[in-house]
This record gives sequence, C-alpha cells and structure tokens, in this order.
Amino acid sequence: MALKAVVSKLDDVDEALRGLYVPNADGTFRLDAEGIEDVTGLKNALSSERKSRKAADDARNAQAQEFEGLDPVEARNVLSKFASDEERKMLKDGNLDAVVEKRLEKLRGDFEKKLKASNEATDAALATKQRWLDRVRDSHLREAAAKAGLHDSAIDDAIFRGRSMFTLDDSGAAVQLEDGLPKLGRDGKTNFSPPEWLEGMRETAPHWFPSTGSGGGSPQTNGRGPGTQAKSLKRADYDAMPPQEQAKAATSGVPIVD
Repeated sequence: MALKAVVSKLDDVDEALRGLYVPNADGTFRLDAEGIEDVTGLKNALSSERKSRKAADDARNAQAQEFEGLDPVEARNVLSKFASDEERKMLKDGNLDAVVEKRLEKLRGDFEKKLKASNEATDAALATKQRWLDRVRDSHLREAAAKAGLHDSAIDDAIFRGRSMFTLDDSGAAVQLEDGLPKLGRDGKTNFSPPEWLEGMRETAPHWFPSTGSGGGSPQTNGRGPGTQAKSLKRADYDAMPPQEQAKAATSGVPIVD
C-alpha cells in the first residue's frame, strides 16, 4: 500500500509507520520524506485569496442588483445634469436624499421669488385700478355737486362725505350698497344716486348751498339784491362749517339760530 503524503490524523496510518509523519501547522500530518514540501502556508494563502475574491464578487453582485434595470448611458446623462461637483460627490457617496433636498430647496427659493414678484405686480395693478375707480366716483360726485349748485368751496367737502357712501357698479355708475345690492331711490325703481343724496343734504348741510331767501323773518338784502330773504342757519351747522364758509355766512346776513 502506498503511503499518503498528508493525513488528517495519525490513526489513519499503520502504527509502525507513524514515526515517518510530522505535524503540519494546520493540524494535519505529512510524510517526512525527501521531495515532499510543507505546502500548508501556500494552501492557507490560496484559501484566504479565494475567500477575499468571493467577498468582492458578492459585493459587486449586490451593487449590480441595486442598480439592476438602469441604463448606464442614461445614468451618466443624469449625473452630467447635476449643478456642482458637490452634488456629484454626494450622489456618488449614496446621499441621494441630500441631493434631492438641495434641489428642492433651490426650487423653493426660485418659486418664492417668483411668487413674491407676482404678488407685488398684482398689488400694484389693484392699487392702480382702485385709484381709477376713485377718480370716476369722485367725478360723479363733483358733477352732481356742480349741477346741484353747491358753493365751489363746499364741493370738496361733499366729495369727501360721498366717498364713504358711494361705490361704482359694473357699468361705472355711482351707487350706494345695502346688503351688497344697490340701494333704490325714492321712486323705488332707480338706484339712489349722488344727485338725490345732495338734494337731501339741503336740510342737513344748508351751508353747502346758496341762500334761497325763503324762511321766516323780515326780508334782508344778504348781497343777492333787494328783497331777498336770508335763510336761517343752525348754530351747530355754522360751527361745522370751514372758516371760509363761516365768514361768508357772517357777511351774507344769514341768521344763525340755536
């Protein structure tokens, strides 16, 4: 029977031949004969290399499975679109979430800038529109005041009061709203208008209008010709008049009553 070069245990060898075997580093026994070398170290190194290669292959396979189905050309095109080397490095390191958040932050910043500019443009347009609407409303009030015969110095006061009462409807006419709808005038058909309002102000703000000469008391000249009777003026209305109008009332001979 031929002798084995390497045995795992001496019990496998005839007792008379056991003295021919010497132990190896890995716990086996080799035949101590000329021409037979101890290859235990080489075998160990080969085994270690095989394990390392298998681990590397397993890692590559796992990475390949992670990117399975991706087109390499398309992936390179995506990478080329990243804005900076910093993003490329983050993506290479697997920090995809950080890259996405960085991009979203930039998009949010751009969106907020555009939204702010849009809001500012809208506010400016609305302000311009409101100025034109105010001018049209004031024009209606001024025209009505002139036709009603108000003193020139009282027209601005009438416009100031009318601004809080009148707005414009879709057709551009001056109306007064009640519960969101145009208020009707005395006739119950047409809208309450600046001329109708001013007509009612003859009693509330008589100092806006030239004296008609009607009313009690003896006739007075009041600067409008002989026989013209001055209309009385309540003290509260007189006190509410601008100084210029008070001076006119005082010199016109209009009686001031309490």
